[in-house]
This record gives sequence, C-alpha cells and structure tokens, in this order.
Amino acid sequence: MLLKDQTINWVTFECDKEKGVVISSCEVVLTKTSITVTYSEVSGPCTWKGKGQSGHYDLALTHHPEHKRGTATIHYSQNGSRLEGFWSEDNYNGSWWIELDEDLPWVE
Repeated sequence: MLLKDQTINWVTFECDKEKGVVISSCEVVLTKTSITVTYSEVSGPCTWKGKGQSGHYDLALTHHPEHKRGTATIHYSQNGSRLEGFWSEDNYNGSWWIELDEDLPWVE
C-alpha cells in the first residue's frame, strides 16, 4: 500500500525537549516523498522540511525565530496513527512524536 498525498491539519506534537515533555499542536503536510512540520514555540513559528520514502523522512529545520539549526528523522508505521523520530537542534538532542487524530490515508 502507498500513502496518498495529503495535508494533515489534525495532530498533537510531543517532544522531550531538555528532558521535559512539550505538548503542542502542529500542522503536517505529508506526501509520498516529502514532509513539512510546522508548530509554534514561545519565540515564534518553527518549520521542519524533509524528503523520504517508504515511510521514513530526513528533515532539516528550515525556519526558526532564533535562527537555530537542526536535523531530524521521523517515520510512520503501516497502522498510520503516529509519526515518531529523533531531532538535533544546536546542542540539544531528543525524540519527538506526532499523534495523528485519525489514521493516515492509504491506497492499494
């Protein structure tokens, strides 16, 4: 099965930033070969963009209000209800999860 190209506006974002858990909402634009994750921090909006295939994406932090740099990975399983991965932003590292409000849309 393949993932349909779709904009997903219904997610909860969690990460273990600085050994705490941050819970926020985010927008995910997900296609078969690309992903964009946008969310707000206290200092402003952040955007991660990436490319991938077979459910695995490599991302770069493309916009941060404090001009931080970062890389990340994220992947989903065939059950389609959660994205998860790891990130590195300046000198911080952690993991992140995006809980989807509904399963990802699949086609045969």
